[in-house]
Amino acid sequence: MASGGAEPAHFAAIHHPVAAFTVDPPVFAPRQSVTFTAQPSPGARYNWFFGDGTTSIWDRGRRVHHRFPDAEALNLMGETAQAASRVLLRVEDKQGHQDWAAQGVVAVAHWHDATPAAGPTLAGLAWRIFPGEWTQLRS
Repeated sequence: MASGGAEPAHFAAIHHPVAAFTVDPPVFAPRQSVTFTAQPSPGARYNWFFGDGTTSIWDRGRRVHHRFPDAEALNLMGETAQAASRVLLRVEDKQGHQDWAAQGVVAVAHWHDATPAAGPTLAGLAWRIFPGEWTQLRS
C-alpha cells in the first residue's frame, strides 16, 4: 500500500515491437556474406534497408543475409581502403506500431599490417581520446 492507505498505481504493459539487431561479422570484406539478426518481436514484420541502395522487402524475416558491393561503390567519400554504410531495421506489428534501429557497418577492402616501431619501445600505453561519433576508420 502507498502512503495514506491508497493502492499503488497499476499500469498495463504496452507491447510494441522493439527494433534491435546484431551484425555478423561486424567488419567484413566487400561481397562477403553478412548476417543480420533482429531481436525477436512476435507477430512483427521486419524490413531491412542496407544503406547501399538495396532493401529486403521480400525477405522480412528476423535473420537476413546481405552482400555489400565493393568498397569503392559503397563509399561516398572517395576513399578506397574501407567504406561505411548505415543499416536500418524497421519492425512493425499487426496494429501498425513500429520501431526503428540503425547501425553502422564497415566493408574493408585492404587490411594493413601494423607499422613496426622506429626505435625501442617502453612498457605502457600511449593513447588519446577523440570524442564524438565516427562512421569511418582512417589510417
